[in-house]
Amino acid sequence: MLNFDRKGIIENDEYLDVERIPDSTDEILHRGNVFDFLIDHCGPILDRKKADNVIIYGPSGTGKTAVVHTFLNDLKSKVTENDIEITILCKMVSNKDTKASILKYLIKEFEYENNQSHTKISNSTSEYEYHFQKLCLNHDGYIILVLDELDNLSDPEVINFLTRLSLKNISFIGISNDIDFLNIGGGNSKSSATNIFYKNVEVYDAVQLEGILRDRAQKALSPENYDKIGSYTFALISARVKSEKFGDARVGINNLKKIIKKIEKENKSPNTMEEIDDIIYETDNEIFFSKIRNLDNELKIILISILNMKKENRILEYTYPHYCSIVNSYVMGKKMEKNTFRNKVKELEGRGILTIERQYLGRGGTKDHYTFLGDETAVINKYSLTDNLFCRFCIHTPDDTDNRKKDLGSNEDNTENNVLLDDMELLSNPEHFSN
Repeated sequence: MLNFDRKGIIENDEYLDVERIPDSTDEILHRGNVFDFLIDHCGPILDRKKADNVIIYGPSGTGKTAVVHTFLNDLKSKVTENDIEITILCKMVSNKDTKASILKYLIKEFEYENNQSHTKISNSTSEYEYHFQKLCLNHDGYIILVLDELDNLSDPEVINFLTRLSLKNISFIGISNDIDFLNIGGGNSKSSATNIFYKNVEVYDAVQLEGILRDRAQKALSPENYDKIGSYTFALISARVKSEKFGDARVGINNLKKIIKKIEKENKSPNTMEEIDDIIYETDNEIFFSKIRNLDNELKIILISILNMKKENRILEYTYPHYCSIVNSYVMGKKMEKNTFRNKVKELEGRGILTIERQYLGRGGTKDHYTFLGDETAVINKYSLTDNLFCRFCIHTPDDTDNRKKDLGSNEDNTENNVLLDDMELLSNPEHFSN
């Protein structure tokens, strides 16, 4: 008889999920100064006063989103106890969002949260502005607007609009990896909001990371299974994440989960630092391979244009012309504008594939340098990212191979096209992208 009662060593898998938002502020470690900042600037609502506009910014994996959302949950509970009405509207910003699309979303969410019937609005920015202000003006309670991933904005004008509303019941919280986006393009697109308070969330140090990993493991495992991990495992993960992954706690949690799964599968703990290091390395590559696989074709071309350059030349001024050259050489359709390319690279940063280091040159000039975060050799070898044939066909998907055969006219007499079709089939099969 099969043993269906057999259980793994993980009792609460949710604590090993990097996307998990904690139930309370008490669960979040080493962010007391950020909570204090939010209390100072948003707490006045408890005294029936307007909260300040704030932007929380810092690198990926520093807990910004978790801090803001758990704080707002606590704040909402507290104001409700004091019979104060509050509406909190949250949106994750994408690089396709505009001022109009964001206002449209906020209007819809406001109506839903307050059980109001949906208002049909003509699709124009001015109409969305008018109706949004009207909703806020007629609302008796306080309103907090939260926009996450702010640096995906191509134009920060929506921030100017939301923070300049002359209403006593509305305030704004932004979450971003950096605040350089506020100066995008200069001129009219530069954010001119001056009534915003900023808080930089610093990266975790190795000791803080170790504390976070231990806390997650204790909540996910029973005491006896927790002891199987070993103190050196926590220390090694934390040191590596701090030195190689910019202190990104999400990477540390993923590495911890991989080691726990390994212990669960083999029923033994890693005995040496080399064993732990191998598991971490394998995890890092798996995460990156997954990220590369999930990129759309447009982002793959951009990544190719960056990886084809020498590391010292991976700046916007060199990579964009190379991208244009690839698109022109392989007839990949219309190439994107330089500013769109720049925003797409920021999307790669948001996905944890590279970092953008901005150097200020004086007189408003800047230079963006792109640093790839993964094992470059392993990724290139696995996906042939610098292969010209891959460049030529990466905009196609395996599903449309048959259609392309028809377009090229596959037949026995058309030898040249048939060779080309063989290449297409090779490149549309991910199994052929590894060594």
